[in-house]
Amino acid sequence: MGFCYQENTHFSQAAQCSRENFWGEIKKSSTRWKIESRRSILEAVQKEDKDAIKKWLENEDYQKFLAKKREMKKLAARQKFFEKSDEERLLAFAQELKDNLTAFIFSCREFDENVTAKGTPFRHRRLAGCHLNGLVMLDIDHVENPMEVWEKLQKNEELMKKTKLVHITSSKKGVRVIFAGDTKIGNLADNQIWFVNALGGYKPDASCIDATRNSFAPLEEDILYIDDSIFDYYDEEFDNKYTADYRAKKTQPLHYKFPASDGADSVDSPQTDTVAHQDSQQCVDQSREVDNKDLGINWREYDIQRIIDELSATAQSCPVQPIRIDTTRVLNLPLTCWYCLMEIGEWHSKCWSDKAGCKKSLPSATKTWHKQWRRLLNEWRSAKRSTSPSVPQKQCKRQLSRRAASHGNRSRRGKKRQTPP
Repeated sequence: MGFCYQENTHFSQAAQCSRENFWGEIKKSSTRWKIESRRSILEAVQKEDKDAIKKWLENEDYQKFLAKKREMKKLAARQKFFEKSDEERLLAFAQELKDNLTAFIFSCREFDENVTAKGTPFRHRRLAGCHLNGLVMLDIDHVENPMEVWEKLQKNEELMKKTKLVHITSSKKGVRVIFAGDTKIGNLADNQIWFVNALGGYKPDASCIDATRNSFAPLEEDILYIDDSIFDYYDEEFDNKYTADYRAKKTQPLHYKFPASDGADSVDSPQTDTVAHQDSQQCVDQSREVDNKDLGINWREYDIQRIIDELSATAQSCPVQPIRIDTTRVLNLPLTCWYCLMEIGEWHSKCWSDKAGCKKSLPSATKTWHKQWRRLLNEWRSAKRSTSPSVPQKQCKRQLSRRAASHGNRSRRGKKRQTPP
């Protein structure tokens, strides 16, 4: 059975990965160039090496990256990007190099096949269509010396018997461990917590409780250990017991709890309750999912977390894209951002970055929503009535008044001038 992979996370489907596919992607010259370039940029920025930074600023591939950014359709996003410093733009380039690496989905043996709008069969990387294989992915991030983790793991015979793959991540600051899960311990999250507790001294990346979590290809020499059985591994008992739960987005640990302050190895922070794989015509974006119901989110004594949980539970049956929540930032979001969240189903980067009202709103979309979505939306609106109108509401009123004024001007211009008698 094995696991799945995507040659490109932006437009490739999630296909089953054979030995040949795996080693072919690992040994690609483009894989080596992307990883080594990313590491070089990160090191140059961290050490504030002006000569190295200048060299990368003049790099041909970096210039192509900037040219692509200049062609962004949204003026605000384009201006915001070019307001950044040279170092910040280089880090954005380094992140894009990582995002364009081949990605492996170690915890899923396959995904359901769907038909796109063009009538083409396509296997999207979605929780709703996943089939578990029993493998568990564990990320240990922000480690100064990854080899210490590997040496410690080698000394634990019980853990080594379960281990299928160990490699250093592209940042050189983390270790990724793929091991066989145990249904007696629990689901993916339970197995991750159990494993890292048995290893001792480290914190797991909680975003890996998402079964569809991507693992970007490493360099061949960064693979510290691999068991050939990983390519054919399949635990039918694990699949039968937990696949239905994960397809229903029930990914929280059942018997264990993550540490209160767990990290994440990515520019994207771990997100709670819902992993939204937003599809454009042929693409599925990388997902992050962290269930963290222990974190209470309240606003004016109104249980926001309950709304998020119920929205997530009904997201599968709703035609609108599921919401994306970041628990590390959710308490700091402005009210206008919550308005977009409840109105559209997701908030926009403009809301968070500018801390201003987002002009985009789709109130008509609520007509097609699931009944429970509309009920929760009404609850949210009723809870907001005690406060002053949000920025989007004010902007909406201004736009309506401007339209009325312009309509009046057009009607006056349409009338013929009457000469006085």
